[in-house]
Amino acid sequence: MSEGLKIAVLCCNYTNLADKEDFGPIPAKLKVQKFPCGGHIEITDILRALREGADGVLVAVCEEGKCHNEKGNVRAEKRVLGAKKILEEIKISPERVKVVYVKRQDTGDFIENLKTFYKELVDIIDKELRQKEEEKKAEEKAKEEKEPAMAVTGGEPSLKEVKESKEEKPEEGGYRVVCIAESINIMSKKIGAAMKARDPKPIQDMAIEETKLGADYLDLNIGPAKKDGPEFASWIVKIVEEVVDTPISLDTTNPDAMTAGVKASKNPGNLLMNSITIQPSRLEKLGPLAAELGCNVVALLWGESGLPRDANERAALVVDLVGKLNEYGIPNERIWVDPILTPITLGADQILEILNFMSMLQEITPGVKTTIGLSNVSNGVATPLRPYLNRVMLMILMKYNIYSAILDVYDKELVEIAKGKHPDWVELVHRMLDGEEPDPKTLSPKELEIYKTVRVLTGKTIFSESWLEL
Repeated sequence: MSEGLKIAVLCCNYTNLADKEDFGPIPAKLKVQKFPCGGHIEITDILRALREGADGVLVAVCEEGKCHNEKGNVRAEKRVLGAKKILEEIKISPERVKVVYVKRQDTGDFIENLKTFYKELVDIIDKELRQKEEEKKAEEKAKEEKEPAMAVTGGEPSLKEVKESKEEKPEEGGYRVVCIAESINIMSKKIGAAMKARDPKPIQDMAIEETKLGADYLDLNIGPAKKDGPEFASWIVKIVEEVVDTPISLDTTNPDAMTAGVKASKNPGNLLMNSITIQPSRLEKLGPLAAELGCNVVALLWGESGLPRDANERAALVVDLVGKLNEYGIPNERIWVDPILTPITLGADQILEILNFMSMLQEITPGVKTTIGLSNVSNGVATPLRPYLNRVMLMILMKYNIYSAILDVYDKELVEIAKGKHPDWVELVHRMLDGEEPDPKTLSPKELEIYKTVRVLTGKTIFSESWLEL
């Protein structure tokens, strides 16, 4: 099974391996990618090499104690360990990735390591192929055993099977983003006052209005709820469920309030718990509860040290958090990962890191859903300009199959985009993300607005509040 085997070599420039084209009689296709230092090799580089067709990845760095940047080789080893952990989670042999230390000006030792890695890779792939063949035979046997039973009943599907079949069909018109209405928020002057006074009418009126505007979920953001948190959460869940059947997203950082609010719901299995983080104070209280009641949960990627710095830290964190939620008995399909969108006023770098992370999320944790606080991207921007950023950000995220977004349902155009009503706008955005550069002179005023905003959000144009005028 060694024919056509592909090995990606990710190496530090100081190892001099990047200058080599021939490592001797290795019957495999090698692709060498050099980096300024082994410390620049990221988890995403390793996963990308595998995603692009490599059967294995060999990371070559300077020998211990000889790194030009002191600890670049140590950092590379940690990234390899992180990649291995991710591969293990998605049921791919972590042995497909290996790190080796190489002496400068001497490739002999590396070639021996490469030969060893090649042999190991052949054995791994042979083993995987045998396992797949055994699984295929087992599936065929199970199918044969099931067919006679179907013949007895005339092959008629059950009511449950019919219902599941209908549920699996996508809505007519294609891709939709689940809209979680954001406006029932304690930070709102009107709604916040109603919450504090326990006045149900303004809250219930808004719940009805947001439902009519297209909300699929209603986010009830009660904040930290430090005072009377459990009573507050229970009250607001009950008064909203009195007037609408729209599922609730209960949004609080108080675990006790969350517990009380979820238990107060008429249908906890429809409720979205927003959110659970890796911090034990929340995870250990809410994880078992969500598993017991069958809630959907937002897995907020806020680590022990705060906001992850890049796609690699998000990848490592999501594996840990989803793994712990799985241990409680929460399946991936009930986990909605929130990578935490940051304002464009802080620059586009974090936005690009989120997109990079989302491009590999399904490989890391198959089956999870995604969600995002969409309005975060325009925080700090003049109010009249915020919708332009929110709308285009949603279209960008749709390229990465965003499942849901907490958004402003009072923005009719934004909801229309989420419901799939402007595919031509979305197509323009996605073509730009694929590298196409339209001629601004050929664009309509609306297309030009979108074009300029995509450039700002992807870092091709520096953000200023006059970006639409430039």
